[in-house]
Amino acid sequence: MTLNKKITLGIFDSGIGGLSLTIELIYKIQKNLKNTSFNIIYLADNDFLPYGDKSDKEITQRSEFLTTFLSSSFQLQTIFIACNTATVSSIHHLRKTFPHLSFVGVEPYVTFMENKEGRNENEEHLLLVTPRTKNSSRLHQLLRENDPHQKITALPLPELASLIEEYPLDWNSPLFLKKLGNQLSRVNVEKFESLIMGCTHYAFIQDALRSLYKKTVKFPSDSIIKQLISVLEKDKSEDKSDNQNSLTLINTANQKSYNAKMKSILDYYLPANFVRFNELVIPTKERP
Repeated sequence: MTLNKKITLGIFDSGIGGLSLTIELIYKIQKNLKNTSFNIIYLADNDFLPYGDKSDKEITQRSEFLTTFLSSSFQLQTIFIACNTATVSSIHHLRKTFPHLSFVGVEPYVTFMENKEGRNENEEHLLLVTPRTKNSSRLHQLLRENDPHQKITALPLPELASLIEEYPLDWNSPLFLKKLGNQLSRVNVEKFESLIMGCTHYAFIQDALRSLYKKTVKFPSDSIIKQLISVLEKDKSEDKSDNQNSLTLINTANQKSYNAKMKSILDYYLPANFVRFNELVIPTKERP
């Protein structure tokens, strides 16, 4: 008899951005982990959105609060920081503060520069990031290690994450494409061979960017999900419940309309009745 296993995972991001990777994770779990169901808790910190204009200290304090809430409210061993800005600002602090938890984060994808096969070393690439990620010591370290010839230009986009939040599932509309073009108008995009997504929110607009600029768009979803699944495989437990997949949606502003927005995105990308959705309100006393 094969015992069914269950994965319990906490995920947080400043808003809807992390859903881009949550959707891919769900598909990969179903494809690669047989006899395994999941209980995913997705926590959107929309009360503090956007992260890109906050300080490292503010983001680290916020990440610690979110981790405390998730780990104290649910029986989980792994937390996925589905946010580039939160990862570069706080993941090292979280690992020291919560040594009993496993953390997986998302860093700006510049390691592709290590693979020189089939790539013109004179090509330039544009990395789209938030202002906080642009100024982070971690990004500077990654660029020193992977881009010694300085072929990657990091472009901070202080308003883009909020713009993506404002137009859910309408990211290919003429109005959004016009506003997106305005966001990138201060650089000559044509000179770059590719556009690199340095924020999980930006993953939702890959098709819009391809349509607008006819460029290669890079986002390291496969490598991120592969790393996450390798961690989750070690944390699987025996499933003594109904063996049903569930996804709990929480937002720190406690807005029903925001949960509805998240659910509409998930419904669009996931098959009908693929996941059982739950909602949870953060008790007032537990909010910072």
